[in-house]
Amino acid sequence: MRERRAAWFEERLASQGWRREDRSIDMVHRDGSRCVEVVAGAPGVRELDATVLRVARWVAQRPARHACIVLLGARLSHERLRSEWNAIRNLVRPDLGRRIALVVEGVAPGFEPRFPWLQPIARLIHARPAPTAQPLARRTAMSPTVFQVLKLVIRHWLLKTGPLSRRRLQVESGATYPTVARALRKLEESGELERLPNRRVQLRMFPQKTWQEMLSLSSSLRRPLSYVDATGRKPDPWLLLKRLEATRLPGVALGGVPSARHWDRHFDLNGLPRIDVVVHAPHGSIDAGFVKPLDSALRPAQSPSAEPVLVVHSLPRAEALFDPDRAGRLPYADPVETLLDLHELRLIAQADELIERLSRAPSR
Repeated sequence: MRERRAAWFEERLASQGWRREDRSIDMVHRDGSRCVEVVAGAPGVRELDATVLRVARWVAQRPARHACIVLLGARLSHERLRSEWNAIRNLVRPDLGRRIALVVEGVAPGFEPRFPWLQPIARLIHARPAPTAQPLARRTAMSPTVFQVLKLVIRHWLLKTGPLSRRRLQVESGATYPTVARALRKLEESGELERLPNRRVQLRMFPQKTWQEMLSLSSSLRRPLSYVDATGRKPDPWLLLKRLEATRLPGVALGGVPSARHWDRHFDLNGLPRIDVVVHAPHGSIDAGFVKPLDSALRPAQSPSAEPVLVVHSLPRAEALFDPDRAGRLPYADPVETLLDLHELRLIAQADELIERLSRAPSR
């Protein structure tokens, strides 16, 4: 509950000109002179101590910088907090301590110093969040950026990389803090996400409910570009794959069946129905100019019922996270992109088996 309130508070800050610009700090004002660090989940003295030192490093970078530490759900009494706060501030240089303020949920706004810009922050802290009960359609809406964050959370679970910080999801997705918070709330509302005491999160299990919604929206959110052989001859995906691998195009990875075989050497499918590629597009748009040199007969499919030989998928996030090929050829898309490709191919049983094998496999 405290983590949800922290996310609500930071969303409100984001609407008032605060944003995340520094990986070590929660929120920085757009003028760059102020920061807010939020500590939630019944913080104690040790966590407050570490937070002050981290914020002091940020403040020390420029003489005009000021900071506010926000405590949500502190278990310490008002008197104990004041005593510990004064003791902790004495650990840093006096000129830095004077530029760091504290605001505590449930306590009259802040301790000294009382900066004028603290009042709006204090009002937000003591305000009540809007009721969480919303119409179902609004609660389950999935934007393209939320879709990218959800894919990353599932990717990390399948590859057993361990609990995730919201900062890591921001860096990898390129999404804003409020967007990451919305994606995590979505998983939490479905009972599929666990929040840990260290402010990290992890899936409780494969998020089947959220996954089914992602599958239903995949085509509209991924917007694949499909290509057919305009000559009418029988396509040869193997030849196309060989040509594609020879190009070693930067920012391009294999998806679909070749990628599934990479992730699972027991992948059960004979043949190669088509070639799926994933193009890293951190700025949102892709250049499909590499298609024509592969085969001059390839043309964009005009009918949804056409059976393409090549499908190009955009990956609009900050980090590609492709898996390298041991032979130095094209890398492979991550397991989630691969699973989405398999569902597009209607290889449902094979996709489910891949999930099962990855969930049983040791961490990489």
